[in-house]
Amino acid sequence: MRIKFLARNRLGRVDAVLIAAAAAALSSSSAWGQALSLPSFNAGNVYNVTVANSSINGDVPAGTGSSAASNASAINAYISYVSSLPGGGTVEIPAGTFNSNLITLRSNVNLQLDGGAVLADATPTNTLIQTTGSSNTNMEISGSGIINGGATTTVSNNKLVTLTHVTTLAITGVSIENASNEHLVTENDSNV
Repeated sequence: MRIKFLARNRLGRVDAVLIAAAAAALSSSSAWGQALSLPSFNAGNVYNVTVANSSINGDVPAGTGSSAASNASAINAYISYVSSLPGGGTVEIPAGTFNSNLITLRSNVNLQLDGGAVLADATPTNTLIQTTGSSNTNMEISGSGIINGGATTTVSNNKLVTLTHVTTLAITGVSIENASNEHLVTENDSNV
């Protein structure tokens, strides 16, 4: 099932959150009448993307003054690392504005945007967060931060956040705004 979350016209931040929450509930229509389980992660595995770690990101952390390519590389490195850990874990983006290119969310990862964090699409016509493959499980995007597409008048066919083929998915607390097309797309997902 495909749901168009927000069209190109601008809605207020509260409206965007309410529409996304309603759409997420609708996308789990295959589970009507069934108890839904939430994603769960190893609480001991929390990694802040601004920390340099030679074995994870080659000592090149994400930063508010870093290039979009460097931030994407650091964030993706932490996502890949955390996904491989027993029980997965959380990749934390702290307060600040982090311009980034494409980020690929993986199984067993909670991408957490702390209060005051802005994950900004460096190219407003491109997708910022996606999944790949046909078998993704146990994912979450959480926190009180913002995913900002950066589009004000630009229009494209790309979706800002596209999460497909995911079993057990939660999107909680974050604001998703200024997409050049659709803000949040969930397709072929279950237990959302």
